Amino acid sequence: MPASQINHMAMWLTPWTARRVMVRNIAPFIGRTIPMPGVIILSADVSQIIFCTIRDDNAIARGDDKIW
Repeated sequence: MPASQINHMAMWLTPWTARRVMVRNIAPFIGRTIPMPGVIILSADVSQIIFCTIRDDNAIARGDDKIW
């Protein structure tokens, strides 16, 4: 593999640096754009699950058994 390809592969892929490609159908466009909002939604879900779990655990626990 040429050195130019190795250096190019090491770059981070962001919404601003991603190559934009015109498509004829809406399905490929949705398939390429869903991962970005999907990561944000997944992060929000995980943080909400953690918060609610800690809150409920602290409501049940007594004294020094509480997480914080």
